[in-house]
Amino acid sequence: IHLGETEYAFESAKRERLTIALTREFRHSDLMLSTIRLQYSHDNLENENADSIWLQFGFNFGGPEIR
Repeated sequence: IHLGETEYAFESAKRERLTIALTREFRHSDLMLSTIRLQYSHDNLENENADSIWLQFGFNFGGPEIR
C-alpha cells in the first residue's frame, strides 16, 4: 500500500471478520521465553470472502525490564 492509497485500503460498507488464534508459550529458563502463535482469519466482504493463516514465532532473552 502506498501512502496515497491508504484511505481506500479497507473501504467497504460491509466487512465482518472472524479470527481464531492459538498461542503457546515455552519457558526454557528464568531468562529465556519463546512463543508460537497460529492465527486463522476469515473476512466476509461485500463481493467475496478472504481467508488468511499466520504463523508467528517470538523469542525473549534476558531478565525483566527495569525502568
